Amino acid sequence: MNNMTYNQVSIIPLKHNRGFAIHVDKTMPGKSIVIINDDAGNTIFKDCLTQNTMAEKKYLLRELDNGKYTVEIYAKGHDIKTHFYIYNKGDKRVVDII
Repeated sequence: MNNMTYNQVSIIPLKHNRGFAIHVDKTMPGKSIVIINDDAGNTIFKDCLTQNTMAEKKYLLRELDNGKYTVEIYAKGHDIKTHFYIYNKGDKRVVDII
């Protein structure tokens, strides 16, 4: 048996919807929180993703205006902060995760 611990947080773009899924897989139980901020630093969304060791949840971004946003994921032992952009490309609305 391997005694290594693991913590993994993944942000997965959705193919057919404007948004992304967040997958959390960690060794210790505890809350995982998702926070989305606008470019000015205002919190526009906060969610408790899981209180367990594993979860996956989709976040659809249809109601957000075009612009730059930050998504922060706080999971016990592994935190992520990354930017994403929402903009129009032709007649489609695009979400790019950096």
